[in-house]
Amino acid sequence: MSLSLEVALPTVISSTTINTSSVITIFAPPDDPFYKFKYYRQPPITLLQYHVAPTKLDQETLRSPAATPHGSKIDTFLPGHPLVVTTQHNTTEAAASINGVQITQWNIYNDGNVVVHGVADFFDPAYQTILYPWFDNSSCNNNVTNV
Repeated sequence: MSLSLEVALPTVISSTTINTSSVITIFAPPDDPFYKFKYYRQPPITLLQYHVAPTKLDQETLRSPAATPHGSKIDTFLPGHPLVVTTQHNTTEAAASINGVQITQWNIYNDGNVVVHGVADFFDPAYQTILYPWFDNSSCNNNVTNV
């Protein structure tokens, strides 16, 4: 993921975003899912955009039922395609998940402007489209919207 981000991140994130002291969160899958793209050297840019949220999402936020309840929408850099919080907060040990993919490592990198968390696999954009179609192409003022 780091090599893909090194090449694609300037395209995914505009210089305006970087200069406005915004915080972004990147969800990075391990190397194994990259082997799915045997005909490409890296995944499509739209898939990388789908893994970047223009807001700070730390461990406490994603595990908190008050901050991000099950079904909350998280905007991404892929317009019209938000992520959906699928963490089940009613269990004793809530393993945070997004689009049904578990977050496996917290704060792989965190410099105050960029936060990187490890996830078990790539997020599937069809997950949100099929299960939460009302999020399609909707615009909101918040980066995280509770349902």
